Amino acid sequence: MRDPRRRAEVTGFSAEPVQWKPGEETVFVVTMPDLVLESRSVRLGDNVLLHRLNMRDGRRIFGPVSPLKMLRDSFAVTVREQDRSWGEVVGRAHDKLGRVPTALRLLKPGGPGLAEGAAYQAGVRESLSQFNLSDMNEPLSLTLFSRSRHSLRRPEVSKFKKLYDGLSRPNASKGRARVAISRFNSAHGRSADEDRFIDTWIALEALFSPTDKQEVRYRVALRATHFIAKWAEEREEIYRTLLSSYDLRSQVVHGSKLTIRRPKNLNLSGQETLSRTQDYLRRALLKVVQAQEPLEELALDMAIARGN
Repeated sequence: MRDPRRRAEVTGFSAEPVQWKPGEETVFVVTMPDLVLESRSVRLGDNVLLHRLNMRDGRRIFGPVSPLKMLRDSFAVTVREQDRSWGEVVGRAHDKLGRVPTALRLLKPGGPGLAEGAAYQAGVRESLSQFNLSDMNEPLSLTLFSRSRHSLRRPEVSKFKKLYDGLSRPNASKGRARVAISRFNSAHGRSADEDRFIDTWIALEALFSPTDKQEVRYRVALRATHFIAKWAEEREEIYRTLLSSYDLRSQVVHGSKLTIRRPKNLNLSGQETLSRTQDYLRRALLKVVQAQEPLEELALDMAIARGN
């Protein structure tokens, strides 16, 4: 049997060594404390289910003396995997779990994260393993210091499912898009506004100016504006905001506090600038995930030159 302690090295799960039977189905159940489902459950592809946490799984995660109210008010995501390789099982579950909060965050501002969970094999004694994805390593950043409950409404479910599927396509899961999505998630997991702001700008630069050495400020602002603006009247506002936001980012990188800085030529506070910049990033990533082709700056520059 594969050494179960390898799991911590491969995935970042914090768990005690468990008995694991190759080839048997492994069930991963992870709580999403800030999620509220309007539907009873939401079934995604790849054996993934969003649902209200049931009593049995709740006790697997929190122990036999879990408060009933905690279990009744909680929602979770369940992933089922089967393989003879523990690394393959955990790797696929890890990817699917990560796509759930990412799709919810792209759907609309905010978004829940993953927290406590358990993995087990039904009928295999001592296969239960508890973990907390708040301890995940930074690259996938699945956790979230949430500020509010996040509701997934019935009319939003279809778009959410498409975003979840889209995150597995190469144009969203490789290269610059992968870096940008990782930083987008990292920003949601930061407690300090300054760190969230820096992560947001790293993501924007990865998308719109990954190789430029000069005039990054203007290139990112121009390309991002063209990419996300829905109508002409919006373009000037986005462009001006991103230029000023970049200036503020440069100050924050060198130690300034976001709370005491107001961008030049912009009638917004530091926090308002952060909020707008994060939403521009969310809208850009939303288009990237929905697109059939990868984002290329040359194609963007040509479209801007043609006035398209």
